[in-house]
Amino acid sequence: MKHVKTWFVVANQNSVRFFENLGVGKGLKTVDHTPHKRADDQPHDAQLGRTQNSVGHARHKLEANTSNAPDPFVTQLLDDLTRQFENGRFDRLVICAAPHVLGEIRGSMKPSIKKAVYAELDKDLVNTRLDELASHFETVMAL
Repeated sequence: MKHVKTWFVVANQNSVRFFENLGVGKGLKTVDHTPHKRADDQPHDAQLGRTQNSVGHARHKLEANTSNAPDPFVTQLLDDLTRQFENGRFDRLVICAAPHVLGEIRGSMKPSIKKAVYAELDKDLVNTRLDELASHFETVMAL
């Protein structure tokens, strides 16, 4: 009997971690997969900075680009996940991401990978230790 491989993607706006579960009682294991990090040339809200008026001394916070263009970091992540799913690296997908990142993932996900999504959690758990992660996923599935 084939084990159902479930990948857990834990992401925020700067990085992502991958974990795998092979069935009940097997727990989570780190997936040997190249970690994604936001490239230095991909700006995010914390890097926007401030600007000064051309006349006077007033300074203003720069606003984020509010266009509907998808975040390149999320696009790269989804392209990679789609490729891994199509290559049979996993059967199901659990996505755990910071709320605004999860929204971007949902909005940019292609139908081919959507069918693999088993559950979603809107939490930023990127910096959570591996031995503590399982307790966060108990409401989603038995590990």
